[in-house]
Amino acid sequence: EEGAGGGGEEGAVEERRSLAVAAGDAHSVTVALEEPAVLEYAVSTAARTLPFTVSSASAVLARHVASPSGAAGRLELSAGEVCVTLDNSASWLRASRPSLALRCGERRLFTAL
Repeated sequence: EEGAGGGGEEGAVEERRSLAVAAGDAHSVTVALEEPAVLEYAVSTAARTLPFTVSSASAVLARHVASPSGAAGRLELSAGEVCVTLDNSASWLRASRPSLALRCGERRLFTAL
């Protein structure tokens, strides 16, 4: 199941996916940010746990372990590509079917007067 649409915030882009990550494999989703933005992400699994990372071209920005109760975060990012990688490489017997939700919104910068 895939979907995209705006959230409550004007200019925000939201995407939800149900994925299949094969046993012993990893799956990456890349988002291209044309300007500074806030990326909100959430991953949950039907059973067991699934490690995942959020990274830029130069560094890992966050590491989490998704479970049935989920794992989520929020990052303020500069323009460029960001990658969410779901890592099922430790499971040699079972595929994983995680749900991934991504939301990119405008990054508001404030200046002191």
